[in-house]
Amino acid sequence: MPWSYHNSGKPVLLWLFAAAAQKTERQELANRAIALAETRLIEDGFPEYYDGKQGRLIDKEARIYQTWTIAGLLSAKEIVANSKHVELLSFEEEIESSSYDLS
Repeated sequence: MPWSYHNSGKPVLLWLFAAAAQKTERQELANRAIALAETRLIEDGFPEYYDGKQGRLIDKEARIYQTWTIAGLLSAKEIVANSKHVELLSFEEEIESSSYDLS
């Protein structure tokens, strides 16, 4: 079904967005996303996911007070507060391919 569970907004992914924003030096995007998520998640009871084209509907199957949703928000806030944490989630820009023999 279009715009349902597998295509929906999953708040647990907020920490990945925050890490990408930090890595690309677009912290303002992470700050806006976190501010919006904080308000919505608290009001909605930290749901597992949102459905619908606008991401406003909490489907009848979505569980609330999900630890992974809460952890995603807290991790995103920590990534924004301390940019050094992005190093834990990143690979070096250039990987030496000559050290591996793939034949």
